[in-house]
Amino acid sequence: MNNNKSLLFKKILPALKRQAPYFSLAAVKRVLSGSKIRLGTLSLPEQTIRKYMSEAMATGLVGNAGRGWYTRHEKVLKLDVKPVQQLIGFCCPAGTTSGVLTFLRRSIQTQLSTRII
Repeated sequence: MNNNKSLLFKKILPALKRQAPYFSLAAVKRVLSGSKIRLGTLSLPEQTIRKYMSEAMATGLVGNAGRGWYTRHEKVLKLDVKPVQQLIGFCCPAGTTSGVLTFLRRSIQTQLSTRII
């Protein structure tokens, strides 16, 4: 493991996990920047940071919270979407659903997976 990756895995990510249950890729970059590791240069380009974060997720060091966010939580909570589907069905009976509500219904069905807080 090279020095930058070792610093990220052994110092920076554990510190970010202690500070907050969720943290962004931007927060990782800020801490790396403050650690005197040059970003966007040959020493540690953005692509490398993303690769290291993928490895951190694959090894279980951090969890994927979606859209450039990470979490210290290990367990994934699957929410039951059935009650929400009934609410949408009550508001918008079959055959009268607009495009926006169709989008919301699909989003609820596919994206209501979140990490335990």
